[in-house]
Amino acid sequence: MKTLLLVEDDQFLRELLYNAIVKAMGQDKVTVEAAVTGREAIEKLTALKDKLNLILLDIVLPDKNGFEILEFLKQDQTLQAIPVIVLSNLGQPEEIAKAKALGARDFMIKAQSDTDEIMAKVKAYLS
Repeated sequence: MKTLLLVEDDQFLRELLYNAIVKAMGQDKVTVEAAVTGREAIEKLTALKDKLNLILLDIVLPDKNGFEILEFLKQDQTLQAIPVIVLSNLGQPEEIAKAKALGARDFMIKAQSDTDEIMAKVKAYLS
């Protein structure tokens, strides 16, 4: 059983991605945990760090942004080993470079990525 943390504050997109991941991977093969705020993401990362296999991370979040979460991940050896796919509407070269410098393995721009592309990446990281 794989465990994924989906950090997304937009309810529609969070539910869409949650359902797409469960459908693509199979309900018996993946557990999807969700966080709406940066603080909630950090709480879940701390609680689930030994179980997580992948993190899908938005950058623009209430209270703590995705860059702060990436910095938090870098400070813990267990957490820094978990692959992170940033899924954001930000997409300037500086933002992509900053996310990758902080440890993100991939950066996808929401407006330029459809669900099938996102699920292909998720499957690749989880298999």
